[in-house]
Amino acid sequence: MWKALLVEDEPVVRRTLAGLIDWEANGFTLVGEAGDGEQALAMIESERPDLVIADIVMPRMDGLTLLEKTKLTGQEPVFVMLTCMNEFEYARRALELGAAGYVLKLSVSPASLAGTLEKAGAELAKRYREKTELAYHRRYALAWEALAEGTDAAVLPGAEDEPAGPAPEERFARVWIGCSLRGEPPEYPGGAGARGVAHTFRAAGIATRFVWSVASAAAARSEADVDAAARAVAEGPAGRWQMVWRDALSRLDDRWYGGDGDAAARPGSGSSAGDAEPGARLRARELELLVSAERDAGPETIRLLRELWNAMRAQRVPAYRVKACALGFVRYMEPLLGSAAQEALRALREAERHETLLAGLEAAFAAYARKRLERELPRTDHPEVNALLRHIHACYAEPLTLKAAAELVRMDESYLSGLFRKKTGVPFIRYVQQVRVEQAKRLLIQTDLPVQAVGEKVGFPNANYFFKLFKKLTGRTPNDYRSGRPDE
Repeated sequence: MWKALLVEDEPVVRRTLAGLIDWEANGFTLVGEAGDGEQALAMIESERPDLVIADIVMPRMDGLTLLEKTKLTGQEPVFVMLTCMNEFEYARRALELGAAGYVLKLSVSPASLAGTLEKAGAELAKRYREKTELAYHRRYALAWEALAEGTDAAVLPGAEDEPAGPAPEERFARVWIGCSLRGEPPEYPGGAGARGVAHTFRAAGIATRFVWSVASAAAARSEADVDAAARAVAEGPAGRWQMVWRDALSRLDDRWYGGDGDAAARPGSGSSAGDAEPGARLRARELELLVSAERDAGPETIRLLRELWNAMRAQRVPAYRVKACALGFVRYMEPLLGSAAQEALRALREAERHETLLAGLEAAFAAYARKRLERELPRTDHPEVNALLRHIHACYAEPLTLKAAAELVRMDESYLSGLFRKKTGVPFIRYVQQVRVEQAKRLLIQTDLPVQAVGEKVGFPNANYFFKLFKKLTGRTPNDYRSGRPDE
């Protein structure tokens, strides 16, 4: 609820305004009434209202002075001024000072006051959204990270883990959440309007719209109104928004697996500790699949992939986790797939069914197998250069210098420098750097090693140099490459 303070020196007018409408039904709580500007200023400092409706002409301190002195406190409530027909010059001055509008006391009605509150609420929602959007998206990212950790009993972050800033339950009463397996999330019926704020969050091919409402109840949306092929919605108390999100994602699983029964009754959709062992077995299957892909990436890999996907269906693994797993596989293959990986990632994010995602992954692994068969160490028409290339690819993690390379192939250092560049198209040191960065890319995707440790393993003992060179050659930092952020 937005908090409102009513300031009017005439008791009859003040009582009339206070009782003219249902404040809470219009998204506001009337936290106090004041009879003059001095009393109002003290209440503004103690109650911190979002909206101040104040008469312009009052004893002790008028409304214009109240507006100016409120600014000096550092608070920025929306001001709406009450005025009479002969006080338009004061009203003009109030607008110059930053008031959002004014209301004629002699013509105020339930409809006009409700309209004033609607405009004030829209302005408050805009201000709130601008100030807090980053904090809310950080909350969404933390909750998503917990959901996608890979265990069916994933625990969502508690208050102590959330970022600084206003918690949802401190401002809002309800939350409506709509999720989509592709494209745009469902639209909130009627829009968020003046009574709340809305955000859109995307991760692993799932688009989610959050609509926070300051009203006592949010407008419900029937599941029949949602595209059954790709979308689902849920709503509930703002203080339980993470559970509401889990509920919407669980409903999305019905679309993902073809709507075959009650999602809540199946393994993988619940949160009991007993789900941990199936989750561990699935992770073991994922590792076995990657080992097979690295070994030959042939028919055996496709067989293991289909077995994993069948196990996921049997255990009712949430769609968001299935998609995250698939995207991780493609990122693993990205160094070899090259630009084709981006098209594969896009197709997987837009998949709406479990079987569709499997088909896309099979195509990606097949392409990976072809690339592995085609891949050979670079060759030139010069045998010494070829020997040196084999040495670089086998010993990239060791100290490699042009001087040592010249000694290895028994050539003059200056002569070898020119020869290597002529036969490969790049200087010796740049070639070594490229090989090391390619190996680093694979380790970033395949392992959980700290970034500095990855640099050390591929031959970059200096972490700062590794970060700088990796960014120069790939356009992304090691952390961004690992998380795939530029592709989300």
